[in-house]
Amino acid sequence: MSVPTSYTSETLAAAMHAWLGPLAASLGWSAPTSYSEAITSALVLYGVSDLSQATDIAKLRALALYTAWQAAAAAVAAEVNWSRGIESVSSSHRHTAALQQVAAAKAAASEAGYLPVVKAEMRQHRITYVNDPYARRGRRS
Repeated sequence: MSVPTSYTSETLAAAMHAWLGPLAASLGWSAPTSYSEAITSALVLYGVSDLSQATDIAKLRALALYTAWQAAAAAVAAEVNWSRGIESVSSSHRHTAALQQVAAAKAAASEAGYLPVVKAEMRQHRITYVNDPYARRGRRS
């Protein structure tokens, strides 16, 4: 199988559907209709408004994989575990697995330089209360 040189919304949705595998089937998703928002998100991250403008196939695939898993994780986020007596159902593991795939796809896209790296800076400041009725006299807090 050769690497695609371009994508249509139908072929990209089919790829996304294949990447999600059995999870997509269990959600009742079908290509291309279930993936339109994930494709739009991938295009926004790519920085283009039309799929024909996304000429870097590796970048498009990495961002589409990331947004597909984001959509899947959101779809299974409400699944919970419950038990009553000796009966139990555990379905939150699908959400956990989807979040792991989101993290892996995000890391791969970030390492390739396709996602911006956000650096956070935290500053600490001391707050001094001038009229603190609870502070002991002669001792500064």
